[in-house]
Amino acid sequence: MAAVNRADALEGIVHTISTRFVGTSDLDRAIDDTLAEIGHATGADRAYLFLLRLDDSTLLDNTHEWCREGVEAQMEQLQRLPRDLFPWWMGEMERGASIHIASLDDLPPEAAAEKELFEAQDIRSLAAFPVQIQDGLGGFIGLDDVSEADPWTGRDIELLYVVAQILGRALSLERLRRERDRMAGVALAEAKRMEAIALLASGAAHDLNNLLTVVENYADLLQSQLVDPAQRRDIGEILDASQHASDLTRLLLGFGRRAGGRPVADTRDALDAVTRLLRRVLPPEIQLEVDCADDLPSVALDRGSLDQIILNLTLNAREAIEGPGVIRWSCAVVSSAPGTQRAGPWIRVAIDDDGEGMSEETLARVFEPLFTTKTSGTGLGLAMVRDIVDRNRGRMEVSSTLGAGSTFAVYLPTTVARPGPERAEASTPRARGERVLLVEDDRSVRVVISRVLEAHGWSVSAVATLREGLAALEADGFDLVMTDLELPDGDGLQMAERAGARSVPVVVVSGHRSDGSLQRLSVHRGYRVVRKPFHRRELLAAAHDALR
Repeated sequence: MAAVNRADALEGIVHTISTRFVGTSDLDRAIDDTLAEIGHATGADRAYLFLLRLDDSTLLDNTHEWCREGVEAQMEQLQRLPRDLFPWWMGEMERGASIHIASLDDLPPEAAAEKELFEAQDIRSLAAFPVQIQDGLGGFIGLDDVSEADPWTGRDIELLYVVAQILGRALSLERLRRERDRMAGVALAEAKRMEAIALLASGAAHDLNNLLTVVENYADLLQSQLVDPAQRRDIGEILDASQHASDLTRLLLGFGRRAGGRPVADTRDALDAVTRLLRRVLPPEIQLEVDCADDLPSVALDRGSLDQIILNLTLNAREAIEGPGVIRWSCAVVSSAPGTQRAGPWIRVAIDDDGEGMSEETLARVFEPLFTTKTSGTGLGLAMVRDIVDRNRGRMEVSSTLGAGSTFAVYLPTTVARPGPERAEASTPRARGERVLLVEDDRSVRVVISRVLEAHGWSVSAVATLREGLAALEADGFDLVMTDLELPDGDGLQMAERAGARSVPVVVVSGHRSDGSLQRLSVHRGYRVVRKPFHRRELLAAAHDALR
């Protein structure tokens, strides 16, 4: 009769804990309550849970314990126990078997080490059940008796095994929750770090753009005055270097941001620009080979997104190469893309390396955020690439052979893009004395813009702050307002909006805002937009266009 009552009690416990662990906010208490109920129902003197340590699976900790009144607790002494201290016991647990020892004399000869330990604790009978956590042995729950040998029945053992399974599922869910929270914390910390870096990079890009604006426009003015071909070529070298530096600041400005803007009109030119930069950052022992078609159509994503795709894939290839190696690009127009029936043409950009390659397990997880095989990696680069490609309705393929390298292929949809402002020829029309209010806080930029405009027939009044600009606009009449967006005492948009309210055309100048935000100013507010660093002919074309 006692055995029947014990089995009924255990069945009730199984039913109770099946719901107890669902959504519990205090798993430790739920485990303690369960061990106490098991101990009372079975007549045991102790019920306990041992778990393998997460930081070292060769060690066991007694994490939870219930003891009948008058029975000495053992948990504090049972920490960081080497699992090889119990070879027979742990072997049984590893193969998923229950252990039921009605008497220590029933232990097999290979359990001599365990028998010695149990005798030292005055244990007379015991039972243990493996706890599976996330598809592997996580530990075990156990019962023991120090007062008398308990005749637990086969039904008791079956029900206790079920209890261990339920507990294992609860612990698995808890570990998954903690890992999810940890990853979310890592992602949040990384996002904050990236935000700080992006802010720093953006500020640096703004300052560099101001300097490049001055260098490029003074060099251009000087070149227009020279006759000697050799001197003009020298100035041309300065202008080329300025353009390369401009490419770098554009990448700095886009760093850490979700890019957005008009589609890339000249795909080959964009790829050439990022190639020049990568040749400077790749170590000398790694060769970069590029094979791109000349007549690439426009791609249906913005310049910043294209740059991020190429940069992240190339730098990922660099990390895969130990010592000397080769990274190869190929760019071509293809008629179809994998996984879609959307008609082409598509641009296929393939980047392959002769690095270490990836195993099938790594390949299956390569685009997971925060997954990385590098000791110093963030696990965000390839995830960012996948996100950009997916948002722009592109496709990706990846193949890899362990020890032989990897190939990442990106398929980008094409479009008919509206080209950006092109540099006008030297025949840019001259102004006829129209008055321009220039609001620019950087003195050097203010001076060079004033000089360019005045050299082409404009009358310029230049101020350095928003307050001065608003006061000048109220005091006098102007045909055009040209304002920087980043002013020391406010947002240049206030200047633009006040001018618009007076029906004065506006040209906004910025070396700080993203392509997407500048495009919205152009499309939705009708402002002419000039991005720093600019060529003087771009500035003059925008000014004349605004007056039309």
